[in-house]
Amino acid sequence: MAAFGVDDPLVRSIPTIWRDIGAPYGPLFLLLGRGVTAVSGDDVLLGMYAHRALALLGLAGIVWALPRLARRCRLDAGLVLWLGAANPLVLFHLVSGMHNESLMLALMLIGIEVGLRAGPSVLDPRLLAGAVLITGASAVKLPALLALGFLGVTWARRRAEPGPPRRARSAGPAASAAGCRCPPTSVSSAGSSASSPASATTPTRCSP
Repeated sequence: MAAFGVDDPLVRSIPTIWRDIGAPYGPLFLLLGRGVTAVSGDDVLLGMYAHRALALLGLAGIVWALPRLARRCRLDAGLVLWLGAANPLVLFHLVSGMHNESLMLALMLIGIEVGLRAGPSVLDPRLLAGAVLITGASAVKLPALLALGFLGVTWARRRAEPGPPRRARSAGPAASAAGCRCPPTSVSSAGSSASSPASATTPTRCSP
């Protein structure tokens, strides 16, 4: 902030409590933020619209992934979509508030969906792609990295089952978080969250 000076319009728009604190975000989001700054410059309004466009892009990814995860869990895809993407908390917090959890969740949910399509091979491109997407989500915000462990547990459990692939059975919280229950749809750094309706249901069988 010292490089800009206290009279810079960008510095004046930041509350004083945040001016001397390092960014808590991952390198991917910082890279995107640098691109937004390069385009918008000192135009705060243009920067706001650019960040909101990123939030909408994340919301589109969430909308793509949720119905597929819901069908995999034998849940009502329409209800999951309404509660997980179209509820006011998601729209006001992630989109209006321009929070980067929108991108984090989109990459995480898409990664889980793609990874759960993998076969028994550890080199299955779908498993690797899912892992890369979840790692990308953690490069936006670190908590998404937990989903990588849940995906690995679910894949290893399916691989250990004898005979032809069978529908994965839920096995407690870890398997539930990996896709036997649809993952949370929004998490804020302040602790607010909106979960998919599956979090209030009993364990369900999920398709591999």
